[in-house]
Amino acid sequence: MQSSRSIGSNQSSFAVYARSLDPALLAALNVDQSVVVLTETLVTVCKALTDSDDSRPRHQRLEDCLTSFDEDRFREIFTACEEQLKVDGPKHWVDKFKNESYKGFAERLLGAAQYRLLVIALNKDAAVVALAVRRGVRALAPFAVAWNDALSLTSKSQLKAASMTELLAVNAIQLVISLDDFLGAKVLAALPMETTAATSSDLAAWAPDGPDFLAAQCRNLVTEASARRVERANSPLVRKIRGARDALKYSEDGVSQVLGGRRLTGGELPH
Repeated sequence: MQSSRSIGSNQSSFAVYARSLDPALLAALNVDQSVVVLTETLVTVCKALTDSDDSRPRHQRLEDCLTSFDEDRFREIFTACEEQLKVDGPKHWVDKFKNESYKGFAERLLGAAQYRLLVIALNKDAAVVALAVRRGVRALAPFAVAWNDALSLTSKSQLKAASMTELLAVNAIQLVISLDDFLGAKVLAALPMETTAATSSDLAAWAPDGPDFLAAQCRNLVTEASARRVERANSPLVRKIRGARDALKYSEDGVSQVLGGRRLTGGELPH
């Protein structure tokens, strides 16, 4: 079923503003339709993925969002992508909006009031995208922890022989933390995040106690999520695993109890 959120409330502020201007003004600013279309598409998807009122998994939100686009809309998006790739679009527009001469020209052309509305619209859209990127980066943390754990058996001689790129991959947790810190200090801090669905946890420093503490948190979350999945499929098995862990942790003769439980149940306990 098509969600009304993916059509109305997920609009791009810049797209709405651009369509309110005279086409001649947009042409003078060198803003063509492909820029408007791609900005609108990106912001629509990011808003759908960060909607705090939607508790569904992200893939369902994305699927619902994309179903709001008909065939003509997809054709328009692909055409816009081709046009912007030909001129190295993303870099071109970042450089242009950093250029003081261009900003001065745009303000003289639009007038101070209209130019201010343009800046507000761009900042609102940038805040939405920044929030989606930060949440995406944080969603990578469990994978980074798993990757680091898998590489923990790598020998010192193998690490010495690794290239710089490979070493960054080895320290994937720190890489994710550094990227998240950069987003918080340099990007989110400069944008109107109050206009987005950002929560206090989205805006707070993520790993103030260091990568080891974050890794432990991620392992606990993954373990709990896995246990819930297994419990839905086989709750007696989960109770046996938890009982074995408690026996090993708290009992003076935990090993004997675990082995005894294994003989009584007639099966192997998972490692």
